[in-house]
Amino acid sequence: MANRTYLIPHTSSDPGVNDLDRFAVLKAANYSLPVLWLALFKDRNRASRSLEVCDAEGQSFFEEFPTLHTSLSNALENWGQRRGVLEGFLPEELHTYLRRWDDTLSALATPFIQVELSELAMMMEPQEFEESLNLSLSALDTLDETALAEFFSQAAFEFRSRNAPIGYDEATVEFNLLGFDW
Repeated sequence: MANRTYLIPHTSSDPGVNDLDRFAVLKAANYSLPVLWLALFKDRNRASRSLEVCDAEGQSFFEEFPTLHTSLSNALENWGQRRGVLEGFLPEELHTYLRRWDDTLSALATPFIQVELSELAMMMEPQEFEESLNLSLSALDTLDETALAEFFSQAAFEFRSRNAPIGYDEATVEFNLLGFDW
C-alpha cells in the first residue's frame, strides 16, 4: 500500500462503484490530501464505501471507509464559492496553481467526482481521521482558525493566523496543492 489519495472523475452517482483504475484516476497524492481537491467538497459530500481488507492473520473482511463524492456541477459550485477565500490566504506567488486548477476543472467531462481516501484513513485512528476531515471540510466556510490550520496542514502549509502569511515548502507546494498526474 502506498498510502495515496486519488482524485477520480467518476461515472456513477454511487461512490461504491469502483472507478479506481489507473486510467480513470486524474490526480494522486502521497500521504496527503491536496487542499485544492478539498475545496471541491463540503460535509454533505461525504460518503462511504466498503472495501475488502485483511487483518494481521491474513483473514479478509469488509470495512467501511470515508470518501468524498459529488456531482461535478456541485463540486464546481463549491469551488466557485471557496476559490476567492483560498486565494486570499495563499501568497500571490501561488495563485498560478489556482489558475492551473481552474484549467484542470474546466477539462473534466464526467458527471461525478470522487476523492478516494481509504489508504490515508488507514494511517490514522478512525476518530482522529474523522476529526481531521470534519475540520478540513468546514475550514473555508467557517474560517475558524483551528479548522483552517487543519485544512492547510493537509498541504503541509503552516497556518499561524488569518492575519499572518502562510508558510510552505517550495519543493513540495505543487504536490500539496494539486497532487500529481496519474
